[in-house]
Amino acid sequence: MAARLSSGGILLFSALGLLFAQPRQVPFDRVVFMTNFGGVFQYSISSVQYYVPAIRLELRIGHSLGLRLEEIRRGCTASVEGDPTDRDGDGFPVGATYHIRCRFPAHELELEGKISVRDNNEGDPRSGGDLCTGVFTPAGCSREPLKSRGYDYYALDIDSEYAPATNRYIFKRYYWMVYGHSCEAKDLSFAPKGPLNPWEWDRGVWNGTLRCRAIPSYKYLFEVKNWESGMCPDANTPARGIIKIRASCFNAPSEEFSVTVSYTSCGHGRAVGTNCGGFPIDTSF
Repeated sequence: MAARLSSGGILLFSALGLLFAQPRQVPFDRVVFMTNFGGVFQYSISSVQYYVPAIRLELRIGHSLGLRLEEIRRGCTASVEGDPTDRDGDGFPVGATYHIRCRFPAHELELEGKISVRDNNEGDPRSGGDLCTGVFTPAGCSREPLKSRGYDYYALDIDSEYAPATNRYIFKRYYWMVYGHSCEAKDLSFAPKGPLNPWEWDRGVWNGTLRCRAIPSYKYLFEVKNWESGMCPDANTPARGIIKIRASCFNAPSEEFSVTVSYTSCGHGRAVGTNCGGFPIDTSF
């Protein structure tokens, strides 16, 4: 945060000096918590199958680790290299890599690895930033998964930029992997509604496409249009919007079904398409 000090009295100078001399640093617990980015958006896609039983998604869509800040503080240790300073207060440091080791017995989860974070512009709290498991390279994120008991568990690569003319965040990259299930976005954007939580970005409108894969050979294509996330009493339920789904069938991954689901309000809408085996889907909920 930059400060311009006028030629006032010594007391005013001292007070301002105390206020601005020490920009805060982003602690490791906030960085681990950042892995919840977009979690509500992803779970809102998964929730479609609960309203339309004919839709079955054999995929862990949501990429949130589901950890609370107090759990992270108790269960993790970390070292930092780079510059963890956050001058504009947006939650993104100038640029730093956090080496973490975590134990969460209640979740039967252990995590070890690197998370890198950097701000696009330390002079603009709306500029967006980059988040990555691994390190930043000239080609982008190294996408090194966090490991759990020696196995690749979780990887994340988000590159966002703010477009002030449209008040939207544009994602150059949006990728995650959880235990071999992965998704990558194309032409994805997010327009925040109301105050923006810089560590979650969940209340707003999404547009774009997600291509996903799941073990062993399931493939999914999700296209969302004006998809309102985080605005219902159940945050995982979309408020309004359209999602087009083309997905592998559970018993025959080489076959697929296709359906368009239109939400008119929280938990209400209509689904039209073709299920596995060629059976029609036409239901209101």
